[in-house]
Amino acid sequence: MSKKHLPRYVAEFQGRNNQRPLGDLDRMKLMVRMGEGKRLRFEDLRSAPGSPQPVEIVW
Repeated sequence: MSKKHLPRYVAEFQGRNNQRPLGDLDRMKLMVRMGEGKRLRFEDLRSAPGSPQPVEIVW
């Protein structure tokens, strides 16, 4: 575990701990509510820094 990613690890486990008393359905509803109004397009993922670039295959 590196210092660079430590805040992400802590946030992940903090979120898990805070949602522990929720049931599966309640947890799913929460995730859907958190994602409302947000878009995740494939093109955005492809153009993100550090994302692998497509490779052209020549036969």
